[in-house]
Amino acid sequence: MGLQDFMTVFSNLDPSCKGFVTSHQVLEFCQSIYHSSISVEQIEHAITQICGSTSSGRVSRQQFIAVLEEIERRRSVEEQAYWDFQALDYKGTNRISLKDALMMFREFHGDRFSLYTWKEFLQSRDDPGEQVYFDEIRLWLCNYPSGEPASKDQITQEEEQLIKIQSRHQSDTINKLKQIQDDKEEIQEYLDNAQYNAQRRRNKWDKQGLEAMLFDDGLEADDDTTSTKSKDTITMSDVNDAMTQKYDKLKSKLLWEMAKMSAAMESDRHEIFQQLCREEKQYSREGSLQDRIGGLSGSRLDLIATLTGLMGEVRSHDLKRKEQTEKKRETLRQQGMKEQDIDKAIQTEYQGVISGDTTCGASLINLIERFKLEKEETMMAVKSRASMSSVALENEYYRLLRQHLLLTDEWGFPALAMAVGLAERPQQYRSTKGNDWDRNRSEQLSQIQLEDRKGRKLQHTPADLVDSNKLDDLGLTDLKQHLIKEIVQKHFYEREAMINMLQGRESEQQKKKAHQMSSQERKKRLKVLRNQQISWSQSNSDDTQHLHQILTEAVALYCEVRREELLPTASIVTDNVVAECVLADLIQRQEVEYEASLEQFVSKQVKSDVIFLIKKENKMRIKEHFDNISFVALGTIEISAEDKDYVDALDVKYDTLRKNILRMGLEYKMGTEWKQLNEKERKKYIKEKEKEERKLRGLGQLQDMESLIGPKSKALPSLRQLIGEEKSEYEKRLKEQRKIGQNQEDEPPAEKFPHMNFLADLVPRYDNEQEAMLIWLKSTSTKQLPVKTQRLKIVLLKLETFCAQLEEDFEVSALSVGLIERLMAALQNRHPKDQSRQYDLAMRRTRLRLANLQQKEPTKKKEKSFTPEKGDLTGWQTAYLYEVMKRHYDEREQLLKYLQDESITELMEAASEMSADERKSRLAELQTKRRKLDLANSGDKEDYISILEEAVAISAIGRKSGRTSMEEVTVTTLRDLQDRQDRELAKLIQNIENVTEEQLETKLEEEKDARQQGTVHNVFDILTQTDDSVKEDELILSLEKKYSRLQDSLLSECLCQSCGKESWDKMAEKDKLVKLVHLKEQVKDMIQKGNYLCNSIFKFISLV
Repeated sequence: MGLQDFMTVFSNLDPSCKGFVTSHQVLEFCQSIYHSSISVEQIEHAITQICGSTSSGRVSRQQFIAVLEEIERRRSVEEQAYWDFQALDYKGTNRISLKDALMMFREFHGDRFSLYTWKEFLQSRDDPGEQVYFDEIRLWLCNYPSGEPASKDQITQEEEQLIKIQSRHQSDTINKLKQIQDDKEEIQEYLDNAQYNAQRRRNKWDKQGLEAMLFDDGLEADDDTTSTKSKDTITMSDVNDAMTQKYDKLKSKLLWEMAKMSAAMESDRHEIFQQLCREEKQYSREGSLQDRIGGLSGSRLDLIATLTGLMGEVRSHDLKRKEQTEKKRETLRQQGMKEQDIDKAIQTEYQGVISGDTTCGASLINLIERFKLEKEETMMAVKSRASMSSVALENEYYRLLRQHLLLTDEWGFPALAMAVGLAERPQQYRSTKGNDWDRNRSEQLSQIQLEDRKGRKLQHTPADLVDSNKLDDLGLTDLKQHLIKEIVQKHFYEREAMINMLQGRESEQQKKKAHQMSSQERKKRLKVLRNQQISWSQSNSDDTQHLHQILTEAVALYCEVRREELLPTASIVTDNVVAECVLADLIQRQEVEYEASLEQFVSKQVKSDVIFLIKKENKMRIKEHFDNISFVALGTIEISAEDKDYVDALDVKYDTLRKNILRMGLEYKMGTEWKQLNEKERKKYIKEKEKEERKLRGLGQLQDMESLIGPKSKALPSLRQLIGEEKSEYEKRLKEQRKIGQNQEDEPPAEKFPHMNFLADLVPRYDNEQEAMLIWLKSTSTKQLPVKTQRLKIVLLKLETFCAQLEEDFEVSALSVGLIERLMAALQNRHPKDQSRQYDLAMRRTRLRLANLQQKEPTKKKEKSFTPEKGDLTGWQTAYLYEVMKRHYDEREQLLKYLQDESITELMEAASEMSADERKSRLAELQTKRRKLDLANSGDKEDYISILEEAVAISAIGRKSGRTSMEEVTVTTLRDLQDRQDRELAKLIQNIENVTEEQLETKLEEEKDARQQGTVHNVFDILTQTDDSVKEDELILSLEKKYSRLQDSLLSECLCQSCGKESWDKMAEKDKLVKLVHLKEQVKDMIQKGNYLCNSIFKFISLV
């Protein structure tokens, strides 16, 4: 780095151009460039040395380079001094004699060695005769000495003096010991103090880990007297320190495993462990560990696998091996080898990688080598991502912190090594052994954990709510560390709960029950339990016992599902094998969740965002939500941000239906009292009932939901009779009939399906519709569709919801929602059951309005309009279609208004005097007159009303024959209007994808104007229609079908020619259909743009 570069660094450190930088800024810069940490004391002494004692820790631009050079000199001296100190520490006590300390002073100060500086050092010590620690002398060795250089004679005299000081110190120590022996009270005090410290260190080991005990700071495990400065950034030095700590912890765990395995008695373990730590440290310092490893206690004892077998390869090497494996897999496929044989070949090859010496001694040597390799690979990985170095550093650092926390668990070394190894690399959920060797590790880890926990009581999480005040005092980095601790704790208690559900006494009955069920019964039951779990979560209930019952049953069912999946690959699948497989699924799921959480919180740069995540994880842990167990056992579906709009639209639809049911129940129970309530009071009652319903749904008490509705619902048809078959059933049946070229058949009788109550029946209907929708969203064919085509599903769901919102009567809303679910069938012919529903809907609407008239209750108009934002195409489509549906509502109201008005009798009497031909001719005249009117003109508006009244009367007489009642006339007329409105809406939806946002905005305003003017053209059309016009509609429909089939045949032939007949014939029907749909969309776009030239279209097809 040249002079210009250093000046650039100084400018970056001093953005406000003050002309100086502080010691803190210099420290941060040094930490970012050095791979080893450097103390703030060295920085401050370097600045004082160059800038003087009056600089107050400030460095000017002119002094900046000199300060950096001084820091580099000090760093180099300190590093060399550390290794020299270690060489002089013969006994591994982390201290050296005074004579050796003098020798180090002479070595590093050279010819400038001064007794004045040496005396200053001795005087600075609390006990001048005590042995010397490295921290005491490192600054003295780096500082320049003061005073005159010492002569050889002076040095010799000082050495002799030091011998006397040390002898006197030793003598004083022995005398003190003798005094203690003579004083029984002092002996007891000494023993009490020794016992206290032993217990304190044991507590420190249990609560803070082995490293905290080994490097004892003299504090209690719960003491929090350290005042660490809050951090907001991560440096390379932090990552290196975290990596070193990780391998130090792993080494300690391995040495403890060796002590545990080699000790004849449990009481000997601690002594053997301490001896192993001293010997390993000494041999490593001398560079003789590999030669002398066999002499360590337990080094020749075997672990269950090699270190690579336990932990796997470091991340970069593992990734390379997987890439090589995928290439080999593809090669073997091309050679015609079966997938099962390919898996075996790859597994055999990998066994060669992880085989080798399994002794503890070999694992210790490999662990040290692995540390060097991973450290080097991590540095290279971070440097290679220089453009995102801060993100890369944070990712590495927080992964390492999680590994530290995993090492605090009480498992033995093999289990801890596997857990850390899995945490090093991103995992796949429910991968197979054939293509993922980490799946084997997950199952081996599961086996160890299950075996270790047998017969143990379930551990519950402590109710340690986070302290918001303490969180506010932490820096951004410290907050993220706190978040990791919460996630790791949550995962630990999830595993504990899962192990209990797999082999606890409480689960035995559920496992037997699940084993006796059929596959289909288990699938249905899991759906019910999934709905209960979702409802429980949404209800914010504190009843965790109920959730545990749901999950215990779900785990038992899931075990049987996994058993069925494992049977094809093994002749016998024991309960233990199934349990290991299920727990391994949970472990992999937790790994996937942590990676997703890591990606989320690393990007957070605002403290409040991280605090929110901490509180969320803390609450989920304490309340024992066990979301990952739910995910594994219940198959809880993760809804992506892209899919959320679809699910939200579906939720609103079903919430509206539930609200209508509850309103019906309240109306029946409260009677006249309900009618006297205002809208705000009614909403309050409904809201209370909604809470009760959610609670019952969460508890799975579906039968009890009937109490929220009352006995009225028993007198009504079932939910399935009203709404019709489920969407997925209808679409499946329709698809099968189209395949064989059949017309639409009727749906299966509703009586064949079980019925409980309206609210209970909505639960499985919602589950099935949600599942079908998410399957559709994730299918390949859907993903190949344009986004605007996909999002039409949201528009349709919103229209179904709006149907339910327009009607207060539940029966009416249920019938209308069912018909709009199958709206596109209106373009052809609805099946008989839906035709019957259309009639029932018309009758219900007719009678409901008449009852309101008799009770003098005004019809309440429900307005729902909104103005979408620019660019929100789905919003504009929805707003436009809402306006159309509101016009349809007004049309129905206008028709019923005239048909149910007593004054129509006079007009009908006049019309009855006319012959059929005269009535037909008069209706045609009225239609012609109506088309010429301008409703913006008040005079024309009055004529419009008169024409409409006359048309209603003439049409009614035409329909009324013999004993036909006026109600029957009204119902059939309204049914025909509903049919026409459905066809209009279906055509609009069919073509709306090709309408631009600007066109939609114009159409929306036109619809608003039409409603304002009272335009009811659909009413006129059904009043003035004749047999000829009906036949004309049928003819147009037949022609549309004919030319649609011809277009499909032509485009299919074009695709065949384009792809080549041989390739086309080999292509799967599904792929052909995808290509055809895509091509039809392109042609539709060309026609929409006005490009009708055949040559242009066929030129386009030839390029496809």
